[in-house]
Amino acid sequence: MEDFSSTDYTVSGPKVFFANMPLSKTLAMNLDVPEPWLVEPVIAVHDLDNILLENLGDTRTLHAVFELEALVLTGHCAEKDRDPPRGLQLILGTKNTPHLVDTIVMANLGYWQMKVSPGVWYMQLAPGRSSELYLFRDGDNGNQEKSLSKRITINDLRGKVVHLEVVEKKGKEKENCLFHLMMTTVRKKSCSMDFIILVLTLTVATLRSNNMLPARLCLPYCLLFIFNFFLRTFESVQVHALGLSSFQHI
Repeated sequence: MEDFSSTDYTVSGPKVFFANMPLSKTLAMNLDVPEPWLVEPVIAVHDLDNILLENLGDTRTLHAVFELEALVLTGHCAEKDRDPPRGLQLILGTKNTPHLVDTIVMANLGYWQMKVSPGVWYMQLAPGRSSELYLFRDGDNGNQEKSLSKRITINDLRGKVVHLEVVEKKGKEKENCLFHLMMTTVRKKSCSMDFIILVLTLTVATLRSNNMLPARLCLPYCLLFIFNFFLRTFESVQVHALGLSSFQHI
């Protein structure tokens, strides 16, 4: 801490000086920090990814302030004798606010990651399909405990890799979490598209009733309506096929 000024952002510690820097070459300025650090510039007059020294004029110093925004909490999630539970939704927070950040377990080695800061956090399975199908499993084969949450302590700036193990609830062994996630995504997209079609329908109907829209201009709308119908049919068939494929892998 002795290297930093107590009144401003100046540094009185070690410095480095580069001579004969190319004036017309595009340079970049960044910090070489540990991998778990998420560092972002918070004060910078110039674009730090596109620095041209010839454009600085009489300015002899390029000043920038960086901030440690968060740490990256990473880990892997596994299920004994099964493939990683891809699509499993995890949430992280405190006892009073359980859901501050969230993530989804990936198919590749069950990898997941979240942005955190130092402190004591509680990881849980997200309400809904994830918590309905799974529980966290702690302990060895001789002393296994199943729980809905897991405490994680971040007590330094080195980040942490957390290995999670989940187990399916009794009677839920043949159900799939990813299939439900795909269905939810499709429903959201369908609702958005249907809302647009509804607005267009009302607009066209209003304009036609007031003779403000020629009949020939209704053709693009009709084609859009037909396209939306076939798109919904295709999505339903595709999701059904993906769901059957997922169940076959179980």
